[in-house]
Amino acid sequence: MFFSKSSTEKSQLGIYWGKDAFCFVESKKGQPDKIAYVNFDTPIAGDQGQKIPEGLRLTALIQQVIREKKFTCKKINLSLSVKDVIYRSFVIPFMQPAEVKSVVDFEATKYIPIKLEDLAYTFHAIPFSEGDQKNLRILFVATRKNSVERYTNILQQSGLETEFIEPASVSLIRILQKQGHIPKQQATGIIEIENEGGRITVTDKDVIQFVREFQSSIEGTGLPAENAKFFNDIHVAFNFYQRQNPQGKLDRILTLSTNDLSPLAAGLSQEFKVPATSLTVAKILKTEQISDSGMLSAAGAAIREKASTSKNFDLTTKIKTNKTGLESSGVFANWNLKLLGICVGASIALIYLTSLWSTSSIADAKKRSANLSKKLGIYESSPKEKITELKDGVVSKLNQYQDVRTKSNITYYLKKIPKMLPPGAWLNNFNIEYYEGAETQDGILRRVSNVALSMDGYIYLPTSNEQLRQINTMVAKMKNDKELSKLFKEIVLANVKQENFNNYSVTNFRIGCK
Repeated sequence: MFFSKSSTEKSQLGIYWGKDAFCFVESKKGQPDKIAYVNFDTPIAGDQGQKIPEGLRLTALIQQVIREKKFTCKKINLSLSVKDVIYRSFVIPFMQPAEVKSVVDFEATKYIPIKLEDLAYTFHAIPFSEGDQKNLRILFVATRKNSVERYTNILQQSGLETEFIEPASVSLIRILQKQGHIPKQQATGIIEIENEGGRITVTDKDVIQFVREFQSSIEGTGLPAENAKFFNDIHVAFNFYQRQNPQGKLDRILTLSTNDLSPLAAGLSQEFKVPATSLTVAKILKTEQISDSGMLSAAGAAIREKASTSKNFDLTTKIKTNKTGLESSGVFANWNLKLLGICVGASIALIYLTSLWSTSSIADAKKRSANLSKKLGIYESSPKEKITELKDGVVSKLNQYQDVRTKSNITYYLKKIPKMLPPGAWLNNFNIEYYEGAETQDGILRRVSNVALSMDGYIYLPTSNEQLRQINTMVAKMKNDKELSKLFKEIVLANVKQENFNNYSVTNFRIGCK
């Protein structure tokens, strides 16, 4: 239709759920094929003017659009409006991937006044260095679970299955990149301008780095002299982005609106000393029928690549099960008579050889039976179950005696661990437990006694970030210790949280070794 080719082969249906309208785009072989824009207050066929609950009305409206536009996809990619999505960015010390999530969960509570269990969220970690210190910048994206459940329930009642959920900004960046408006290796600030305000999105290296809304509107031609408040809001937003990301720099600016704002782009280029381009929704869609920018997000959702990464910020809350099955291969559709004759001949020969082998095997079995009877002696008449029971009893007792623990490493742990504590740290709880495991030795399944070590403690330093850094340093030392790494298969920072202890801000930690 009007988009560049994509590696995506199957058809996909992208839906943007806006403030007061739906945008539908169905792609075919990676190119948008059918589109529809529907206001929530669009009349429904057969409506007698009765008041219908919102959920039922939206369900009927979606079904009506599917019929009229003849959409064929039943699985959809949902693009959420910016009003439904929370974006946050913060920095944590560098650590191993397996340990990042627990720290992100801990840090996120400082920036979001909503319980994490009420959110569908994901994040992307970007490593960077400040001098000799390695850190991770966390790009955290979330939405309320109850909103997602409401949307997916309405779509399900409409006969659609939600396969993927993402922020509209991610969908928008995807379609702009497909058309070549955004180079992947350049940091681009996208300024979306609507009737009342708009939003700023910064993308760099194929990742959404920053999203911020503003309330200023554009006057006249959009020149700086006519729009002092607008330019001030843009300055504030970009300054905030660069404070969050000191390593980042803005390479170019792109304005996106329903009208041509080339004079505004020229003013932005002069103001920020970077190239700036003006784009309209109609120019990108190559159609004058649709001017709502939400259609771009729907189009981006409809051309989502099959192989996705954390950069896509998947907010899908349900657990998707990968189904595998065998397709009919048509192996009996065309018989190969020559091959069939060979198989029949081979089968007859096999039957004859089997008969000879059986006669020989019977004679050998009789000979072995006679030798075995001689060896059994008085136990010959004993039932097999009784002999097996006696044997198992002897083996069990022998294994129990061999598995008795005769020594302990408790003294070693009590001496080793305290020396590894960082300054300002103390232990509140120190547990050493032995638990039974199993391993095969010389073909015999043996019970073995393994050791598990857990410790709870606190650390106080004047800077809370330094507290967390020192804990991670301690865990790293334990992992790198040759003796401890031999004794334990895994050493993990199981929990970390900030607490108030006698009016001091301390960090509580729990380390597990197993």
